[in-house]
Amino acid sequence: MLYRLKKLANSFYFWWLRVTRLDKNMTVRHLDFERKWWSIITERWLYWCTVLSGRIIATAFLTLVPVLIGFIFRSQHSVHFFYLVLAWVVVELWRYITIWMFDTEQASIAYGVQYSSYRFFLTVDPIYHAMRTSGRLFAKIERGARAYENLLNTAIYELLPIFVGVFTVIISFFTLDIVVGMIALVFLLLILFLNVSTILFNALAFELRLIDADDDVKVLNMESLTQIELVRSSFASDELDHVVHKKNRHSAAVLSGAWISFATAMLFTRILYGVSVAILGVYVLFMVTQGRIDSLVGASFLATYLHGSYKVMRIGHRAQKLMRYLIRIKDLFSFIQGFGLQTFPVLAQDAPEIELPKTEKITIQALDLHFYYTKKAQIFEDHSLSLVIPRSQESKLYGIIGPSGAGKTTLISILGGQLRPTTGDVAINGVSMYEITDDDRRQLVAMQGQTASNMSGTVRDSLLLGLPKDHELFPDDILINMLKRVGVWMIFEQKEGLESAVGEGGMNLSVGQRQRLNFASLYLRTNYFKPSLILIDEPTSSLDEVSEQAITDMIDELARYAITFVIAHRLHTLEKAVGILDVSLVAHEKNLIFYSRDQLMKKSDYYKKLLRGEVAIEG
Repeated sequence: MLYRLKKLANSFYFWWLRVTRLDKNMTVRHLDFERKWWSIITERWLYWCTVLSGRIIATAFLTLVPVLIGFIFRSQHSVHFFYLVLAWVVVELWRYITIWMFDTEQASIAYGVQYSSYRFFLTVDPIYHAMRTSGRLFAKIERGARAYENLLNTAIYELLPIFVGVFTVIISFFTLDIVVGMIALVFLLLILFLNVSTILFNALAFELRLIDADDDVKVLNMESLTQIELVRSSFASDELDHVVHKKNRHSAAVLSGAWISFATAMLFTRILYGVSVAILGVYVLFMVTQGRIDSLVGASFLATYLHGSYKVMRIGHRAQKLMRYLIRIKDLFSFIQGFGLQTFPVLAQDAPEIELPKTEKITIQALDLHFYYTKKAQIFEDHSLSLVIPRSQESKLYGIIGPSGAGKTTLISILGGQLRPTTGDVAINGVSMYEITDDDRRQLVAMQGQTASNMSGTVRDSLLLGLPKDHELFPDDILINMLKRVGVWMIFEQKEGLESAVGEGGMNLSVGQRQRLNFASLYLRTNYFKPSLILIDEPTSSLDEVSEQAITDMIDELARYAITFVIAHRLHTLEKAVGILDVSLVAHEKNLIFYSRDQLMKKSDYYKKLLRGEVAIEG
């Protein structure tokens, strides 16, 4: 029975999406974080006015139903019930149409916030990610997206009906008697004011502290789980468990404090509402005894007051939620606006497509480079690199060496368009790396970074990252042969082959295995896109001699077709290098030059020490 029910629900799911065509017609709204947070709503003000009309009309009508029924009984015409039901159906149909409009737009905005945030963090210059924790970033995105969704729900489904109900009650009471109308007006406005003012104050006192406490918990939880191997191998489980427990306890204390403070404020408004019911009841009863209205009308108006205004006691809770969501949205905007900048194009829509020139010579020009991470950590200051190599040159392998922190990784990140220098420009074959998008950039450059890491998914996914997922272009035998060449196929062959799962960050693989898988992906990309420059950061640092030789041979193969810069962990990797750039010389030379070994012997004390074994090549 349960199986049939699940099958029926599954069939309904696909049928409903097909009938409503939501899957095809749905759009995800783009949010510009440089504008005000409400711009995504106000730019479609006519749409939202239509949505609001459905809720306003329905709430006002339903609030007046007790009064309308009272007048029907007083008139004693049963046909009036037919008119009431007919009007009710029309109101409900209009409300349904506006709910459809609201739910579609709400989903579009909620996921638009997530997408727009992701797009921003994807395209912002990588240097701004260096000192940020992913836990805080994801926490703010999730809170901001949910806050937009909940803000719209609270405003339209919860707060708006309360205000419409209250003012409908006040207007209806003024039609009955000006005194009773004034009593209702004064009490309800007083309750509204006390609710909103106390709740807003409560939100200002607690909400930012709730956000900070929640951020701390998310950061610690995510970092401890993503670095679980480090935690367990350091035997720090008890210590970390104590810290996580303490953070969660503090967050729970702040949250419960906010709730109790809110409940205390609500107690007084509930008492005040009870007083208003008593006073209005006494006055309406007085009007009945005086013969000014009959008891049926008096009872229907009191029922209307209770039906239309009872939710006013909940307005404080709604206002608290609204304030919480507003603060969370502003917190996301503030975080993004202070996070960093996108100073060069990344995605295809960021810049016009350009035609990349086909040249007989490969030219690398990096002129007048200035770059520093901090004012005290100046790496390049008016340095330049110029290299012009014929494509016909048999080997185009060039090595980069230097002590740790001298700027080796920074240099290839600048040349690859990952880091933008403070001043200066990088051009490959006359094309500036900071005027083209990643789609064009990969036609010119292929990179393998220093960190051995993989995306979660299958081995096939890791190999084809950045490539078309086309089985005809990359059949299984090609991919398997590539894994054999880098010496990792036997690991996956014993599992599920190309469909073997690779954990987040490749954590179920050793560093050397991840490094070889990364290189296999690089090799496939270079053969597909045929770039002019290949940048490899320490490709053999965690490999044994056999694996190192295999990778070195493949690098030599790549260097026949493109200029290949390799930051070497061992000099053995650079045996066939045409020239070597010693980054330790940047303090004395403004031109970054690839010297022959004989020239380096004359110029570089660091290179001499390497040959004598007095120092080791550092990462």
